Amino acid sequence: KVLHLPIQPVARVEAEKHDLVCLVDTQPEVGNYSLEHTSMPQLVIDHHPARHSSLMAAFHDVGGPAGATSTLVTRYLRAAKLVPGPPLATALFYGIKSDTRDLGREYDPADVECYNWLFPMIDKPSLSRIEHPAVPGRYFAAYARAYERARLHGGGEGVVVDMGDVYVPESVPEVAEKLVSLEDCRWSLATGAYKGELYLSLRVNDRRVNAGKLVREVCAPLGGSAGGHGAMAGARIPLRGRSSELLAQDVFSSFLRAFHLRPGPGTPLVPLEP
Repeated sequence: KVLHLPIQPVARVEAEKHDLVCLVDTQPEVGNYSLEHTSMPQLVIDHHPARHSSLMAAFHDVGGPAGATSTLVTRYLRAAKLVPGPPLATALFYGIKSDTRDLGREYDPADVECYNWLFPMIDKPSLSRIEHPAVPGRYFAAYARAYERARLHGGGEGVVVDMGDVYVPESVPEVAEKLVSLEDCRWSLATGAYKGELYLSLRVNDRRVNAGKLVREVCAPLGGSAGGHGAMAGARIPLRGRSSELLAQDVFSSFLRAFHLRPGPGTPLVPLEP
């Protein structure tokens, strides 16, 4: 919206009418794969761990040390001696910046190199509007509700929150990202219900834990699809008539056991005033 990029919802795209289909920052076997499952892409470019289906594509660049898919795409541009205009440069720069948390999380030298190469070309006012957008009042209401509902476990080692019904699913990873910054916190987990699915997002500050692997192990038995890597991961679990609140509690119990903590109600992050 800010950069006025010529994109459209994938729901309006008829893949069979195109000679070439490329998946970027996703793979056929993950939950955010938006094409019909009968449509196999010819290209798959994603920095997340490789899925078997991606290896069936004619060209695949998946996995590897890069901390952002934007880094992979930027390297292609550089190899072809193509200089992106400000909108594309800004989008790629933001992709690297956000995925690596300002080059402070799971980054590779290639991420730093591409970040520095793109910086002189970006539209800085537009980047500021992307990072600090105007938001509706319900955004703050969702955050207030999340903080009130958040519960600490293991003396603050972990923090979990079920946000209930959310107006946009993107608020779930935003809350998980914010909560993991809590002092002495090793991991955070947020869930929220949206259009018949339970969204969950996990963040970890412990390099011994692979968030992507853990989320896949927990969510697969529940019928969910998951993706992610070392420090961050997410999943979607179809409700199929189940209560989102009860499903969230089952998810919390599974993660608490995985982190060797006893399932239970926990203690409020924000103590209620008397």
